[in-house]
Amino acid sequence: MRRARALMVIAIAVAGWVSFPASSMAWSHGCGGPDATPPDFVGQREHHTGITGARVKIEWSTAVAPVLCTTAGADSFSSTWVAIGNEVDPNDIYQVGIDRCQGGGCAPTSGPDDTPYYFVAKGRGYSAVCGTGVAPTPVETQQGLATAGSLWYQIYQPDSVTFQTRIGGATAGVSMSTYWAGQCWGGVAVAAYDNEVFDIFDQTAGRTSDTQFWSSATWTNSSGTLVSMNRPFSSNCDDKDRSSMACAVASNLHDAWYTHDTRQ
Repeated sequence: MRRARALMVIAIAVAGWVSFPASSMAWSHGCGGPDATPPDFVGQREHHTGITGARVKIEWSTAVAPVLCTTAGADSFSSTWVAIGNEVDPNDIYQVGIDRCQGGGCAPTSGPDDTPYYFVAKGRGYSAVCGTGVAPTPVETQQGLATAGSLWYQIYQPDSVTFQTRIGGATAGVSMSTYWAGQCWGGVAVAAYDNEVFDIFDQTAGRTSDTQFWSSATWTNSSGTLVSMNRPFSSNCDDKDRSSMACAVASNLHDAWYTHDTRQ
């Protein structure tokens, strides 16, 4: 199930991966199925006790949008999101961002096939308190299809019983209870800011000639204060699960980074 792997940290390189040269042409390749050693993410993580939210500004345009593999009907997706969760179970996640899917990679609640759209998803693993797990299934928000621009994507806690999401300052729907996070997950332990792909020939957002820019990344502490991410200039990002995924912190900003797929 898509995103069932969403917050597991497995730093294993893809065995036998072939590097593809950069090209001015759009990426095009038949689907090959998921990586044998998932998950496949590129981005940043913040691990703290008492996290109550996360926020980041993400660039989006046709120039940086990912391209999916080309086999008709294949299970395939590439998504860009910010999330909170608990890494004990990969289903323990609450996400907001942009998704592009096709075939079995789309849910009934997703946007149109092979068309970027704004989404929210939440899930939980099995627990003695909450019972059977629920996989995080993407739901298209009222914002609809993704458009060009740099928008804020945020998860926040408006009161003592609810988590909520915003896109560009507007509520994005699909709220989550603090009970779900506290009792079903066992608490929030991480804020994540990632691009994610399913098929080995799905592209992540950004290309060599036009990288995707993430900026002003923060996490929210138990007092409700936004805390800026602090990474060394020009350092590598926390997550990089494929050789084709490139991600580096800006040379002049501690809370911003650039991502791209080197196959473009």
